[in-house]
Order: sequence, then structure tokens, then C-alpha cells
Amino acid sequence: MSRNCVIIPARYNSSRFPGKLLETINGKSLLEYAFHNAMKSSLVSKVLIATDDHKIAEHCEKRQLDYMMTRKDHISGTDRVAEAANFLTAEFETIINLQGDEPMVTPKEIETLIHLISAKKTGISTLYAIKTGDPSNPNEVKLVTRADSQVLYFSRSPIPHNRDNNIPTTYKHHIGMYGFRPSVLQEISHLGEGHLESLEKLEQLRWMENGYEIYAAEAHYTGFGIDTPEDLARARKLMIP
Repeated sequence: MSRNCVIIPARYNSSRFPGKLLETINGKSLLEYAFHNAMKSSLVSKVLIATDDHKIAEHCEKRQLDYMMTRKDHISGTDRVAEAANFLTAEFETIINLQGDEPMVTPKEIETLIHLISAKKTGISTLYAIKTGDPSNPNEVKLVTRADSQVLYFSRSPIPHNRDNNIPTTYKHHIGMYGFRPSVLQEISHLGEGHLESLEKLEQLRWMENGYEIYAAEAHYTGFGIDTPEDLARARKLMIP
């Protein structure tokens, strides 16, 4: 039996789009899409929503989504995932942090993460998609990697910088989901905010500043996270039943 668990951190008061996880596409909330997409993976044996908000808890009960309540004072979603993981009664080899505002993530992306963490024997894994065009949108995080797939840096700025603008450039756009070894997840949940994290507002930089290696794999993923009402409108046009 699979020993991989997906935990979806879910807070109601998103700074850019409050209540977005309960917004619907085709009558189904963003949170439901994330939950049910994870449940479809044969490598996942448990899916759990971790929230601090009673509106989300009520939604989970109404839609029969497994959830647990967490503290309200978590700085990041991963800290919320770590708290929930502490209360799991079963042991898991991998904990996946899946964002509730990614309704287009499929089991294939989740399984790519699980395979990567096993192949690289790493504590943290993540995904990216190759994109061309304007990389200046700060809501789309970019990353650069070594030849062996270890991440060198994440940024909201376009990286690498094409100084002379004479070389065709593609960008690795981060897909906001992570795979963790349970022990590493607990370790990083005790780290304080780092300087780079405070500048970029990217929690993964906290881990890298403290010496944790992150490996990233390419996913042929054309979906996107819902950060704004405009993103939601675009997703509703794309996700036609």
C-alpha cells in the first residue's frame, strides 16, 4: 500500500484574494478540485486539508472532505502542513504540500514529486514548468537549477537575466507544491524567517538559507494557480465540463 500523504494548507484570509478557496468552477470549489485530484493518485493513501478557519471547516464537512483544525499563527502554509503531519496516526514516507488554489494539478504532477524525492534521496522536492514569453509577472515565481536538478535560487524577478537580450531564453516557472521527507518537514518548521525570504516573500528561501537542498523536476503542466479574480475568470473559461 502507498505510504504517501497529501496535505492541503487552507486559510480563508488570503491577502490578494480573500475566500478564494471557496470560489467555484462548474459548481465545485477550488479546494474540492485540489482534494479530489490528489485522491485520484494511486501513490497517495491519504489526503487531508489543514485549516484555521471555520468557514473552510464547514465547507469541508458539507462536501465530505477530510480536514483538521490548526493554529492561526502559522507564518507559512508549510508550517501549517507540518502541524497537521504531527497528528497523523499512520507513518508516511512522503508528505506532499499541495496548494488549494491549484485546481488544475493532476495526479501525474503529484507522482512526479514522489518519484523525484525517492530518486534523489532528497528531503525536499518541487516542480517547474518551462514557459516562454514575458517572465515579469511577480506572482509567477521563477527558479534556476544546477545540471543535477538541484535548485540554485527562486525569485519573483526574471531569472536568469538575459543581459544582452541576444539569446533565446526560456524560464522555469515554479509550480507551488512540495514533497517532503517527514523528518525534514518537521525540522524546517522550526526555522525563523530568513533575510531572502523576507525580501521575496518566498518560504522556500528560508530552507535554502539554512542549507537544505531542494531538487526540482520539470512537469508538462499548463495550469496555473488562482491568485486574483482575473485568474479565476480565466480558469472558468478553460475548465469547461
